[in-house]
Formats: sequence, C-alpha cells, structure tokens
Amino acid sequence: MNAFYVCSLATLALTANVFAADTNSKYQDAFADFQNRGTGAAAAQSCADKAGALAVEATTDLEKYNALVLQSRCTYYVGMKAKKDDDKVRIFGAAKNFADKAKPLQKDRAEAYFFYGISLGRWAEANGIMKSLGERHNLRRTMETAITKTAVDDEGKPMAGKEYDSYGSNRTLGRLLFKLPGMFGGDNRKAEEFLRVAVVESEKMGIRNSLNILYLAEVLVANGKKPEARQLLSDALKFENDPTTYNPRRVPETIDEMKDIRALRNELGN
Repeated sequence: MNAFYVCSLATLALTANVFAADTNSKYQDAFADFQNRGTGAAAAQSCADKAGALAVEATTDLEKYNALVLQSRCTYYVGMKAKKDDDKVRIFGAAKNFADKAKPLQKDRAEAYFFYGISLGRWAEANGIMKSLGERHNLRRTMETAITKTAVDDEGKPMAGKEYDSYGSNRTLGRLLFKLPGMFGGDNRKAEEFLRVAVVESEKMGIRNSLNILYLAEVLVANGKKPEARQLLSDALKFENDPTTYNPRRVPETIDEMKDIRALRNELGN
C-alpha cells in the first residue's frame, strides 16, 4: 500500500470523525434549546429548526433518525403551547410527519413511533374526536408497536420501548380508550388498566409523571372511584410547588399539569 493511499485514508477518517463531532455538537445545541423550553415556545421552535437543519445535513441513518425525532419532539411542545385549534392541527400534523419520516430509519427503535403517536393523538383532539375517528386504529397500532421496540433515554440509557417517557405508550392507549365513544371502541375499564400500568410501573422505576396521574384520576372518576382519585391527586399536589423534585426532566410539563390536577382535585371536593 503506497504512502499516498495511506495518507488519503487517514485524511478521510479524520474528516469523518470531525464531521461526526460537528454533528453531535449541533445536536446538543438543538437539545439545549429543548431543555430551555420552560421559557416558552420560542426555545422549542429554535430546537425544532436546528434539528430540522441537522436532519438535512445528516450522513447516516442514525444521525438523521435522532435529528427527526428531536424535531418532532420539539414541534410537539410548540403545539402544546398553541392556543387555537387550527394552529394545533397544523403544528401537531407537522410533528407527526417528522416522526413518520424517522420510523423507517431505525426499525427497532420506539421513539419515532411514540412521538408519531402522541402527535397524532393531539392532532385528533384539536381536529375533533368525531372527525378523527378514522385514525383510531392507526394510533392504537402505533403505540402497540412502540411498546415492542427499544428506546434510548436522554442520558443515553437503553430501555424497553414500553418504558419510554414513563410508560408513555400505555398512557396514550389509556387516554385513547377513555376519549373514544363506546360504539367506536372506547372502554373505561381497559383505559384504567392501561393507565394503572403507566403509574405503577413508572414509579417502580423511580419516575413520577403528573400526566399519568391526571389521566388515571380522570378515568377513576368516570369509573365511580372518586375517593381513590382524590387520594391520587392529593399525593401529587404535595409537589405542586416543587416540580423539580417531582420530576426534574419534565419541569415545564409538570408545572402545567399540576394546574389541571389542582383544578380536578378542587372539583372533587372532600
């Protein structure tokens, strides 16, 4: 092997390493904006824009997958801050599409299916449940698929897909069954089962999730179990003024969800 060829290979390897490092740096820059989402939707939108640009630049399927998933995740948060249903339909639709593009790039991974599913669910709520009934089977299949795959958390820790986002697929399936009319597959008993798994199993992992609590409490009320719902809500509200202790990874979401938990607890009375 001549010296020129060896030198060329070394140059290519160095260039690849530098590009990979640059890609990772850009990803971390975008993710830093997401971590700053508590300041408002602008930070999340900045994350989405940077992640979208990174998805275009990506040279490997994994890099593109991670960028698209982050773009979907950040866009989803922007949608959560939107006030008008028309805006929510548009934004959640975009978040859904970014995740859909990511799905085939890492077929054994759950994150793209998860963000596709929760974006689809929010899109359906904003669009109107009755107008969105045609997507109910798609949503259910998506979350059931996410449960069977693997995921990686924000610290790079591998986990089962069912565990991702505090058993988020179970939470979404439970919410779907609760929101659907009975004639179209709604089932409050099964909804309670899914949501109990989300609450119990995520807490076994040492993770609290206020959305799990809120959704389960709503189903418990509907199922005639108000005393249990009151206790569940009251336990969560012990952390109402300390969301960082409750779940340090979801402080902005916890702050918003605690407001709904407080409202439901007040509604239930003593």
